[in-house]
Amino acid sequence: MATTENNYTGNGIKTSYLFSFPYIKKEDVRVTLNTLGSTDFTIQDNTPTQIDFNTAPGSGVAIRIFRVTDTTATSATFFPGSSIRAQDLNKNFEQSLYIGQEDENKIQDVISGGIADGSITTAKIADDAVTAAKLAPDVAFPPADGSITTAKLVDANVTTAKIADANVTTAKIADANVTTDKINDSAVTTAKIADYAVVQTQLAANSVTTVKIANGAVTAAKIESPLTADLTFTASQTFPKIPANTQTSAYNLVLSDAGKHINITTGGITVPSGIFSTGDAISVYNNSGSDQTITQGSNVTLRKVGTADTGNRTLAQYGLVTILCVASNTFVVVGGGLT
Repeated sequence: MATTENNYTGNGIKTSYLFSFPYIKKEDVRVTLNTLGSTDFTIQDNTPTQIDFNTAPGSGVAIRIFRVTDTTATSATFFPGSSIRAQDLNKNFEQSLYIGQEDENKIQDVISGGIADGSITTAKIADDAVTAAKLAPDVAFPPADGSITTAKLVDANVTTAKIADANVTTAKIADANVTTDKINDSAVTTAKIADYAVVQTQLAANSVTTVKIANGAVTAAKIESPLTADLTFTASQTFPKIPANTQTSAYNLVLSDAGKHINITTGGITVPSGIFSTGDAISVYNNSGSDQTITQGSNVTLRKVGTADTGNRTLAQYGLVTILCVASNTFVVVGGGLT
């Protein structure tokens, strides 16, 4: 194979480099520095096979001196009736020879793997052209840890269609790699959660709130024993009783009435100020055939449930209501026979 190029490595000092191939004209001699073309050189007439750089190539710079013979026109042109000189014929044959040598060397470079870095880009590789069968046997599968990084993966190149079933396992996902912002809305459905996959130890404290539980979502069938057993009442069991406080005349509620029901026959009742705390509840039963008045004491707000109405309430005959303390000196009253 004919020599059509010479290669050197710069040291930051040397400016002159010899080359060993013939050429037709100086313009056919080319130079690259780290694969980038350079014209920062001359070829002197008295040293026709030497490149003289104006500035010394830097240390470690790859210097390539090579020949690219003109393919656009022959060295000599012959006209009808003109004389044919041997030197002109030789120039033309020499030009053809040099072009053939250069093409041969390019082909050999490709065969031997001499393809310049970066010369094969994504746009030059057809879709699905690179398959597992076309990769050399010594290519590691799976790739070595850390060999495939985020920077090497173009956005949107990795799709679900390109990931085989079962290729992504828990062991292949680093801790904390899957975050909320990486999960599409509605991507996690009940069908995608294995039975018993979510257990109590996997739920953060206070993460399950009432607003996250759909109406009717918690049924007896979804509550495992022994909890269900604890909630089951047998025929021999009874619900707790609500203690009664029977009154036969006008009555002011007291703190000990919280959790009781007041059975009153006459005189009505009064809800006093500064006695009850939020959550205290008292039931009142009008055990008579006439109306009874529920009076809000001084500085007390007594509101009828579901309205903005406040003030004294009337409890009709045999009516039953509950008075619930919802804030300091603020109560809501609800029940049957209430006006």
